[in-house]
Amino acid sequence: MSAEQPNVEQQQQQLSANIHLLGDLLGETIIEQEGREIFDLEEEIRSLAKAWRSGDAAAGDQIRAMIPDLVDDLPKALAVLKAFTTYFQLVNLAEDEQRTQVLRRRTADAQTTGVPGRETIEEAIDRLKQEGVTADEMRATLSSLFIRPVLTAHPTETKRQAILTKLGTIASTLRRLNTDDLLPLEASELTNRLREDILLLWQSDETRDRPPTVLDEVRTGLYFFEATLYNVLPEIYSEFARALTLAYPGEKFEVPTFLRYGSWIGGDRDGNPFVTVDTTEQALRTMKESILTLYNVAVDELYHHLIPAVTRIPISPELADSIAEAQFTTVDSPLTPANVKDVVSGINAKLQALVTAGKLIGAACWFDIVDNPTTGLRQGKAVVRYNYSPVPPLEDLTLIQTFTDQYYEPAFASLGGA
Repeated sequence: MSAEQPNVEQQQQQLSANIHLLGDLLGETIIEQEGREIFDLEEEIRSLAKAWRSGDAAAGDQIRAMIPDLVDDLPKALAVLKAFTTYFQLVNLAEDEQRTQVLRRRTADAQTTGVPGRETIEEAIDRLKQEGVTADEMRATLSSLFIRPVLTAHPTETKRQAILTKLGTIASTLRRLNTDDLLPLEASELTNRLREDILLLWQSDETRDRPPTVLDEVRTGLYFFEATLYNVLPEIYSEFARALTLAYPGEKFEVPTFLRYGSWIGGDRDGNPFVTVDTTEQALRTMKESILTLYNVAVDELYHHLIPAVTRIPISPELADSIAEAQFTTVDSPLTPANVKDVVSGINAKLQALVTAGKLIGAACWFDIVDNPTTGLRQGKAVVRYNYSPVPPLEDLTLIQTFTDQYYEPAFASLGGA
């Protein structure tokens, strides 16, 4: 038996265990929500389908004989369809999890042995190096490299974004449940979380109760960008830079922004009468809001990551420079009271945005005539001051509880007098 054979068997066992776990939790949900009759019917059809696929023609005949009764009982038919739809969605999640684990093991082996993994950026660059591509030739190739995958609406992708998000949550929980170092209580809590999410999935509609609009399609496309592509892109550039360093030690490379995503959703003039100038503008605004929201989240995470206090580490010149750079457009403009007022207003707006975002306690910018004598103003010199109070970390919080009668009278006063 090869060294890889045990791993393959272990992977198959893990896949089988995940499918059984998800299937059992779904079965419990069906019994709880629809009753034992629906569960037994679904299991009967599933068993007959497996037998039919294995060559049992009589099983196929039995399934066909069951169809008229299902057609006559629409609620029962819908419950059975929901059961199979949900089951196959969960099976797909289990198979995706297995593929992820296989790829992670291959990556771990490659990093341990120093041999590039198959079908990776590192393997591609290493192969080019082995085939005689020099560092200068690689730089020339990089300078002209440009890839633009284009997202487009697909008529077969009809799932609501809520369903896609819930499936992603289930996949994440399943991945954590497959971790080796879980405590028994942690495993139990994760299993209960799976049970709850499968219940919510069962209680949700797969598709909308109306035809999807163009903006629905835009939001569905953005879901995949926000959930996957946005986080993967930096990893691609990091892997690219790392692969170049390994293949060409001692050489310096600048990896350009060669990968940019486009989208036809909301703007493709392919005969869809609902794609108008207005919908295209709305699509662009929605996409803009999406990426700005992601950037805002990233900045917030950076804010919580960078915790040095100004009492220990002085603020770097970058903050002051960023405020100054925003005023470059005013340099060489006429020194008038209106222009100075615009500068003060612009800085106050920037500072207030930091206050609103919770980055500063307070801040203010002002023009003081004392700092600006006539001789300086005549020479085109203006001085503007600003100050700010940084947000300190909450080091000590004390809560004081007091019992009081003061709320009784106002609470009962509305009932009126005697």
